[in-house]
Amino acid sequence: MSHLSDIGFGFQGPGDFYAFVETVVNETTNRVYPTANGFYVVWTPGAGVDLWIQAGKNLQLTGVGLHFTGEGRLRVHVTQSSPSDIDPMHGCLYAWANPQDEDNPYSGDYPLMVATPNFDFVENAVLEHPVVDCQIAAFVEEELRCWTLPTFLSTGQAEEDIALFQSDCQDADAAEEPTPHAQVRGTVLKLETRVNEVSGNEFYWAVVQTVGGTIDIVADPAVVVGTLVEGGIVEARCWLSALVLTGVPVESVPIAPVESAFRNKRLARARNRSNKVQEP
Repeated sequence: MSHLSDIGFGFQGPGDFYAFVETVVNETTNRVYPTANGFYVVWTPGAGVDLWIQAGKNLQLTGVGLHFTGEGRLRVHVTQSSPSDIDPMHGCLYAWANPQDEDNPYSGDYPLMVATPNFDFVENAVLEHPVVDCQIAAFVEEELRCWTLPTFLSTGQAEEDIALFQSDCQDADAAEEPTPHAQVRGTVLKLETRVNEVSGNEFYWAVVQTVGGTIDIVADPAVVVGTLVEGGIVEARCWLSALVLTGVPVESVPIAPVESAFRNKRLARARNRSNKVQEP
C-alpha cells in the first residue's frame, strides 16, 4: 500500500506516477500560484484528491506533492520551517497544536511536524503570523484499526482515553530526525467512500475528532482492520500533509505551458539507447 493508494491511485511505481503527472500538468482547469522559487500547479480531479505540482521559474516540472482536501480543522502555532535540501518548493512546518495562549506556542497540546504542499507559498507568511488554521490530511501508512465504540470500551479503555495524537516530534529519545508522521486515534465524525475519478478505485475518507481538533484520514480499503463506522474509533500511523488555510493569497494566475524535466530525461535516455543500437 502507499500514500497514492490511500486516495485511490493504482500506479505501479514512481515512474508511472510521474508520467501521469506530465499528462495533467497543463490542463486548463488547473489553478496556478506563483511563489518565490517558481509555481504551484494544482490539479484537482474531484473526490478531494489534490496534486500540488511544482514547476521552477523556467517552467520545468520539478516535483509534486500529494494532498486530500477535507473538512478537518486544526489551529496551530508554527515555530519553525524546514525546506527540502533538494527543492525549496518542498518542505515541512513544525508547530504546536491548539495553543491556549496564542503568544506562547508551547501552550499547545503537542508538537507536530507536517509536510506542506504549498510550503513555498506560505513559509514567510506563517513565520510572520504563526497562528494559523490548517487542514491536515492523514494518509494511513500500514493499517487502519477500527472499532465500534462498545467494542473499544470493552478492551478496558475509557472514553476520555479515545483521542490520541503521538507525533514523531514527541519522541525526545529518537536517534533520527523527526518525519511528518504521527500515531493518531479518534472518533469518526463523518465517513464516506470516495471514488478516484482517474482510476475508478474506491478509498475511505473519515473526519476524525482527535486531540485538539479534527483531521481527515484517508485509507486504501485494503488496510482497514475491524469495523469502520461513523461514531466508531480508528487508529493508525499516518503521514501528515497540512494545507495552511489562513493568511495566504488565493488568486490563480495564467502561465505558459510547463515542460517536464522527467520526460526530457526519459527521451534523452531513449535517444541514447537508439543511437547505440544504430552504431555499426
